[in-house]
Amino acid sequence: MFMDFEYDGADDLGGRILWGRVGVLGLAVLLFFLFGRCTAGGGVDPEVQASLEAQLASEQATTAQLQADITSLQQEIVTLNAQIASADGGSTITGDGTTPTDGATSDGTTATPNATGGQIYVVKEGDTLSAIAEAVYGDPLQFGAIASANGITDTNPLQVGQELQIPANPDG
Repeated sequence: MFMDFEYDGADDLGGRILWGRVGVLGLAVLLFFLFGRCTAGGGVDPEVQASLEAQLASEQATTAQLQADITSLQQEIVTLNAQIASADGGSTITGDGTTPTDGATSDGTTATPNATGGQIYVVKEGDTLSAIAEAVYGDPLQFGAIASANGITDTNPLQVGQELQIPANPDG
């Protein structure tokens, strides 16, 4: 036995559309569509990409060749400095990389070879121990040898005009 029963105050919603829910559903579909388009592949034209990759490889090869040339020139500088030092029993190298004649530095002061026949370096504006080690030894990591020979620590930085004793190259 089936009873058909109506409640008091009940509304018949049979044909009404709930537009708020339809709007939220439409917005969700639109967001999913946009998200899919943003993350979809496609990207760069393969010909353009291949051209750019070839150009990058060429630039990397040029950079490697230039770095090899720099290393070769640095070794040549070290060799020439060693020849100068051995030829005159010790030399003075100024902060601008030149070897002054007659003991005169580029700033007009005089410098003498050190007692062991090594070199004396006159500190210039902007010099660092690493830069000096690079100029003298061809290796910026040899700054510790210069610091040790001159008693330099973090608490007593380089001063312009300071004369540094440059010991023989620790690597031979």
